Amino acid sequence: MVTADVDGIQAIHIGDWKYIDNTLPDGLPDKKLKNLEGFKPQLYNLAKDPAETTNLYNENPNIVKKLLIELNSIRKASFTR
Repeated sequence: MVTADVDGIQAIHIGDWKYIDNTLPDGLPDKKLKNLEGFKPQLYNLAKDPAETTNLYNENPNIVKKLLIELNSIRKASFTR
């Protein structure tokens, strides 16, 4: 499942894992861009950490790579169903 927040930050959730990407969408107003300056990607194991309190991004590069490949594939698709 792919979701986006009010600022357009996208996340993908597969199995126990949720990856929140730091790629900013095109066309954001300057004020929102300023608010997101320095935003870092995040990875959570929702089975062990449903409140998303511990970012596991640096500890799991293979999972990040897998989820980012899937997210980018969905972004490039002309349809998602």
